[in-house]
Amino acid sequence: MKSKQQGFTLIELVVVIIILGVLAVVAAPKFINLQDDAHKATHQGFAGALASAINLAHSTWLLRQGTAEPATAGEGGYIDYAGTKIGFWAGSGYPECQNGCTLNGSIANAGGCNGGIPKLLDDHQTFLDLYSTAALPSAGGDCVFTYKQSDNLKIRYSAKNGKVRACTDAASCTALTASTVAGDF
Repeated sequence: MKSKQQGFTLIELVVVIIILGVLAVVAAPKFINLQDDAHKATHQGFAGALASAINLAHSTWLLRQGTAEPATAGEGGYIDYAGTKIGFWAGSGYPECQNGCTLNGSIANAGGCNGGIPKLLDDHQTFLDLYSTAALPSAGGDCVFTYKQSDNLKIRYSAKNGKVRACTDAASCTALTASTVAGDF
């Protein structure tokens, strides 16, 4: 009795290798871009959360501005907001800093971009871990938050008019930070 040999032919093996190669070429770029997509999604989530928090704080100021504690400069005043004493820009009523700062354009200080504004977020420590902060112009008025993993993910906020805008690529980030006038973006 002859024993029949079991196995794959060379042609079958070559076809399987070709199919696996095609799948790898098609699927690999999708998996490689997942990390970039995750960073962008996190960034867009924080931009939306910051815009919502800014609007909620502004609404609180509108309701309670008559009871605001006098400010050290300007007339925006301080309101206890979610356990933090937040200072508001007088002309607009948008949050600018936390207690002890000079209001109406001095968002550049430690109480502003890296203090009071992130404190509006429920998860402010994660935000501060993920973003570096800067004031724009250097005299203050606006905050620019740059995602530490990518210079092409930025959020700009203006206490002058409450605008919050985010960018996700080099061209839009250059445009977002081009103006040195507070609120003009």
